[in-house]
Amino acid sequence: MSSVHPLDFIRKIVSHGRKRLVINQFNLDITYITDRIIAMGKPSSGAESLYRNKLKDVADFLNTYHKDHYQVINLSQDQYDYSELNQNVQEFGFGDHHAPFLSDLFGIMQVMNNWLAAEKENIIAIHCKAGKGRTGAVICSYLLYSGQFIDSEECMDFFRIQRSQRVDGGGGIEVESQRRYVRYISEILKREIYPQSEPVKLNKIIITFSVNAKPTKVILKDITKETEEQASFKPVLRIIQQNRLVYDSRWGIIKSIIYI
Repeated sequence: MSSVHPLDFIRKIVSHGRKRLVINQFNLDITYITDRIIAMGKPSSGAESLYRNKLKDVADFLNTYHKDHYQVINLSQDQYDYSELNQNVQEFGFGDHHAPFLSDLFGIMQVMNNWLAAEKENIIAIHCKAGKGRTGAVICSYLLYSGQFIDSEECMDFFRIQRSQRVDGGGGIEVESQRRYVRYISEILKREIYPQSEPVKLNKIIITFSVNAKPTKVILKDITKETEEQASFKPVLRIIQQNRLVYDSRWGIIKSIIYI
């Protein structure tokens, strides 16, 4: 019989409809997407553990049910005490609400495949922060990579149904760039597209629009004060890298940011 912890109610609220695993003494933000692939919230300590998965509880769960047969993949950019998990943690962190580089994504899938193929008892537990967007993108990519799904949309729907108990259709991979990268994996596997081996440089963006039935073309790299005055609006290009603004077309390259 599971016991009720005073903080379980708060943790359930923070889970935002994600399915929780309640078994014996455990009440965790953990979901078995398949028998061998787990999605979970980030193992935490200190104040954060009051409303997220407590690291010790996650370790106790994995060591109870999958002792010597689990590998944890950390997709967040946060570290924690990996000794609690017997150092069975691999870091592949990338930004929240972002998609990984394709090369990194294939690297993660290869690690997953090697571990799961080594022994039939082996399982993979994957987390970012909430265990939803980044985690879902990687898990769905692997399900396609391993041939368990062919259609990317069906795969993402499956992840959402497995991970979430929300009835509004949410709770899965909701960031469009992450969904797009899952589609990329499907298209690459079907040989519909081929990865670009060399980096591609964005030189310009052309926006075509119509004002009073008179088409106007604005090329951002060639905008001058005169063309700005002629245009009916002033488009702005912003580039954010690792959650940091590095370029704004109004100001140019951002060399430093002062936080007040």
